[in-house]
Amino acid sequence: MELSLLRSARLGLEVLERASRRSVDWSSANPCPSTTPKDDNAGSEEVQGDSAHTSLDDAFETIAEFMAQTTYQCKAQSSPEDFHIEVSPGTYKITAGTQDSQQQTRVVRINAGESMNLTFHL
Repeated sequence: MELSLLRSARLGLEVLERASRRSVDWSSANPCPSTTPKDDNAGSEEVQGDSAHTSLDDAFETIAEFMAQTTYQCKAQSSPEDFHIEVSPGTYKITAGTQDSQQQTRVVRINAGESMNLTFHL
């Protein structure tokens, strides 16, 4: 679930970046909301100011804040994850970590027919 939220956050930031390059006034009732006629006689159009950018930036900032809070709550309520990996005999270096913590590494030697439990406190 955490990976899904992180991916959603990344995609949200990408959408924000693309949207911030556009000038759109969503409250406008014009057929073409990104422009407003200068006057009734002229066919030229004037691009809206930065106010649309501000409200759009604020909206995406709010979404990002909610996603961060949701990620935090999911981490607090999630149960430990167990992984079962079958490997051939040998020496292995296993590293685990989260975005918020330092990575932890263990070096283990596995013999034929042996199983091992490792616990990482992340």
